[in-house]
Amino acid sequence: MRSNCFLKWWLITCAVLASTAVVHYFDMWVTLWHLDQTKISFGILILFYGLTAHLGHQSYKLYKSRPLNFRTIEVSWFFAESMITLGLIGTVTGFIIMLGGAFADLDLTNIGQAKEVIRDMAAGMSTALTTTLVGLVCSIITKLQLMNLEYDHRKA
Repeated sequence: MRSNCFLKWWLITCAVLASTAVVHYFDMWVTLWHLDQTKISFGILILFYGLTAHLGHQSYKLYKSRPLNFRTIEVSWFFAESMITLGLIGTVTGFIIMLGGAFADLDLTNIGQAKEVIRDMAAGMSTALTTTLVGLVCSIITKLQLMNLEYDHRKA
């Protein structure tokens, strides 16, 4: 009996590709580029797309009734957790950008300087929230793929 793991992976991947097309159509890559000063979000996305391709290969092997290398699945779980960790590193970095030196030499009587401080704080906060969101979403989708793979592996 063949596993339907590959077909479930393909459905998830089609949803990811459709989401990617929407992001590209609305030119949200540029927005993401400007919101994340650390560019950690792009590292997470590269890891996510690479891991999705790898898990597709693993699910195809299972579909063809070939044995899986369970060590690669364990490493994939590590990378799925690493996406969350990278997102949290981006969060902390964003808070450092936001608060690091923001109030040093602040003259509240100078409105222009106060506006600049608020702009710098907003840039740090956008970095913090963007990296967290990208890390969490990519990790959840990757874990969904891994659960699919492990469930069908145990059934087979």
